[in-house]
Amino acid sequence: MSTVINWRKLFADTDPLQGLHQHFHNIYCLDTTAFERERLCKQHFIGTWRSLRIDILPFQITVATLAKAISKLKLGKSSPDGCTAEMYRL
Repeated sequence: MSTVINWRKLFADTDPLQGLHQHFHNIYCLDTTAFERERLCKQHFIGTWRSLRIDILPFQITVATLAKAISKLKLGKSSPDGCTAEMYRL
């Protein structure tokens, strides 16, 4: 079931973007500069998240790669969580 929104009826022949701006202005009582600052701040955080996001697909780990990495661990040393190389070499 899909819902069709009649934007013309909802905004009474005004610009929908201006209508949404006015709607959120009324809700949050933001002046135009504060509204723009909020919008730019959200865009900045979304852009930062997208630029820092690392896709795991190019870094697929194979059993051979994992075995090679485990073989390079120093024996008799433990990590901060208490796991030793001997535990991984079982």
